[in-house]
Amino acid sequence: MAGMRRDDDGQGAVMVVGLLVLAMLIAGLAIDTTRMIIVRRDLQNACDAGVLAGASVIDIPRLRASGGKEIALSPQPARVRALEAIAAQAPRGHRSEVQATAEDVAATVSTRVELRFLVLAGFAETVISARCRAVPRSPAP
Repeated sequence: MAGMRRDDDGQGAVMVVGLLVLAMLIAGLAIDTTRMIIVRRDLQNACDAGVLAGASVIDIPRLRASGGKEIALSPQPARVRALEAIAAQAPRGHRSEVQATAEDVAATVSTRVELRFLVLAGFAETVISARCRAVPRSPAP
């Protein structure tokens, strides 16, 4: 046993390669997560803009008949305006659902996000969605 020496050459290279692979996986996770956060923010902005646009469609004859005391929405025009505003701002390929009543406008906007790096872990895509609601109210006197 005297005179035998273990050959440790190349162990550093194996460790460096392993650390590089780990660093690439962490960077990929960060990139995909950031993409999902950005898409979620864009969907929420489009959803908020849509319901606010829809909540601005006041039923004028009803408002006048009540002497300005009763504020209500025109449901169908409010829904159409909300959908138009969402379509103008949401990412391409989105899906949106809008419900409008005389009292409020509510919407859900969703889209699929293809994952670039998490596909290595078996996640090819995910669905991101946003929900929002707006209620018209009279301005402060």
